[in-house]
Amino acid sequence: MKQTNSSNADFEQYFGDEMGDITGRKTSNLRRRFGLILAISLLPILLLSIWQSYYDFKRDTQMRAAALDASAAEAVSDIVDLLKNAKSILGLSADLVGPETCAADLKRVIRESPDIYNMAVYWGGASPTCVAKGLKSQIPMEATLAAITPETPFKFNVIDQSHETPTRRRMLVIGYGNFGPDNTLNNILFSKYNLSTLSDLRNRENLPRDVQVSIFSRDGQILVGDEVGTVNMRESWATLLGVEDRVTLTLPDAQHKTRDVVLLPTRASEVFLAISTPHPGLISWNKVNPFASILLPILGWIFAYIAIWLALEKLILSRIRAIGRGVLRFSKSNTVPPVQQNSKRPDAISDLEKSFRKMASRIVARESDLTETLDEKDEILREVHHRVKNNLQIIISLLNMGKRQVKDPLYSQALDDTRNRVTAISQVHKTLHESDGMMRVDLVPFMTELTSRLGRALNFEKRNIKIVSHVDANPVSADTATPISLFIVEALTNAAKHGLVDGGTISVTLIEANGVLTLTAQDNGIGAKAAREREAVSPELSTCTGTGEKLMQGFARQLGGTYEAESSPHGYICRLSFPRER
Repeated sequence: MKQTNSSNADFEQYFGDEMGDITGRKTSNLRRRFGLILAISLLPILLLSIWQSYYDFKRDTQMRAAALDASAAEAVSDIVDLLKNAKSILGLSADLVGPETCAADLKRVIRESPDIYNMAVYWGGASPTCVAKGLKSQIPMEATLAAITPETPFKFNVIDQSHETPTRRRMLVIGYGNFGPDNTLNNILFSKYNLSTLSDLRNRENLPRDVQVSIFSRDGQILVGDEVGTVNMRESWATLLGVEDRVTLTLPDAQHKTRDVVLLPTRASEVFLAISTPHPGLISWNKVNPFASILLPILGWIFAYIAIWLALEKLILSRIRAIGRGVLRFSKSNTVPPVQQNSKRPDAISDLEKSFRKMASRIVARESDLTETLDEKDEILREVHHRVKNNLQIIISLLNMGKRQVKDPLYSQALDDTRNRVTAISQVHKTLHESDGMMRVDLVPFMTELTSRLGRALNFEKRNIKIVSHVDANPVSADTATPISLFIVEALTNAAKHGLVDGGTISVTLIEANGVLTLTAQDNGIGAKAAREREAVSPELSTCTGTGEKLMQGFARQLGGTYEAESSPHGYICRLSFPRER
């Protein structure tokens, strides 16, 4: 019965310490596994979404760039066509205008091309030869002469006439150098356009409101549109566009805001197009959209994980914890948990609870049978020890009766020794009979009772012999306790016979250390040498047969230990050391 209680205690301790881990660590591990499975199953979708987002982002960027370029080019297409036509008119008029009819020829060209505000021809010298109308000072002669070459025969200049004609503040002057076969300059034709008229040709309907479009010349002058960059920057852009078809860069505007600038060539080779758009921020749609496409599978995984977490908690984990609590209650009280009526439980959980209740009922029935069997065994074993002890007591009584009929001292002493040995064995069975488990001998009461009985049997009180015992060891089995008791009998008997002639003290100690038990019996008598001399002088006092010494050595071998004896004028010591049984 004691073993059963110990098993229950171990079971309760295990469940008491680990049940919290079962409801925490195990369920958390289950959730992590479901989350991992879900993540692996959604990984292809996530990777496909990332690839699709990257592909869509590149495609949308290219489409937006192409659409913006087309819209900007379309917005200024009329201006570009006008400038291209202006170059063609100047090229054709250079050979049609003569020195004698210069003014009339120029006016005729102006009438045929109403977009031209004014024209002039330079035949060499410090000033134009003739001007269709207006002042000759309005022609940027020096700048045109310095810039026109056979390779670049056209020159664009923007002049400010606010001090002469307030209604027409800025004018575009296009100069064309007419070179002969030997690259000699024949004349220069100038056509003049009102920039406000050119600006009116710009079509912004197809452009977003925040997009700025500018047309600039090769020397960096803004012909039409918004200011972008500096003159030196625009000159470098024109040079760069002679090599590349499209240039993209980033510049700050007048409000110190970053803008993306796209540079494009035009059909008129001397002018170029600059498209300026606000630089997209961190939360712009073209940046947020790819991330949103990636986040959707992640959010789907999170919501699916939450749904699985709630479903596991509601349908499975809560029921598993309830079963765990039932197991814990069963381990403490052997009470079969009652049937819980819940139609929402999964069938697998219900089957698990039914199986547990069946198992618990069978365990209770088997434990009840085992308890009855153990009780019967305990009673039988207790009765055996009791009868053995009684039989040994009968043997002791018979030995005492036999001693009274024996007259020879040697025979009488032999009967006393035998009786003491039987007493020791009887004490073992008496201790087992009185113990709870009847399997182990508690050495403290055992040695106390044994030395007390031996002291009475050997007349220690009359002989003025005192016994002191000390035990510091755990209980041992009956197979170990029997040799120990017989060793003590021999040690006390030898000390009383040979060492303590005039009384004294016998110390008996049993100490356990590191799995080794050491039994020591020590007296403060005359010692072995003096005893032998005394018995040699008085042979009638000698009772030494050597049997006790042989028995003590035999007990050491039986226990798998060693026996040692030491003698001195101050007493005799015998020591038995042996390992604890496994």
